[in-house]
Amino acid sequence: SPLNHSEPYTAGNLAAVKRITLYSSWRGVGISVLSPLILIAVGTLGLSGDGWVWLPALLLALGLVLLTVMLFDSPIRADFDGTGIERHMPLRSHVIVWEDVMVLERFRKRRVGVPRWMSVGPDRDPDPQPPALGGLVALTLKRRRYLLVNRGESQTEFDSLVTSVAEWAPDAVVRATRPHASVTPTTLYHRHSD
Repeated sequence: SPLNHSEPYTAGNLAAVKRITLYSSWRGVGISVLSPLILIAVGTLGLSGDGWVWLPALLLALGLVLLTVMLFDSPIRADFDGTGIERHMPLRSHVIVWEDVMVLERFRKRRVGVPRWMSVGPDRDPDPQPPALGGLVALTLKRRRYLLVNRGESQTEFDSLVTSVAEWAPDAVVRATRPHASVTPTTLYHRHSD
């Protein structure tokens, strides 16, 4: 059941595990790589034809900035253990220790195409699908938000994470809503080395 942002979720009598790994979706990672590459290609083609024109130069610069952000700050997976959270990006890793983590929360995926005012009201059919849940975000003591994964995890992964975080970091609060039962595990399409 969804929670409001004032009460933390507890998973019952589950035992904490040694390490939990959550993965981002391949679709999200692919789009994160493909979008800047398309901008770079269009900008390069525009510059190669007519010389230095402001729009192709702007597209090329934007593509390079987005590619840099993706390679250095867009997580492919996040590992949770007793020392903290390790975010893995294509070109670097970043560790956030539990002493710095205040809150684990979820970012909301926005539905594209239908304005909110058109889908809400007594005469509208209720949406039969569960709300789209985004990935987890860590809010630190310095008020920085770090994206941990770009998709929601399964209920089993969520319950294990909540229980383990309660043991590893008693001061950290999990304000993320519990995923719907239909959400598949993040490990579904990833090979396991253990």
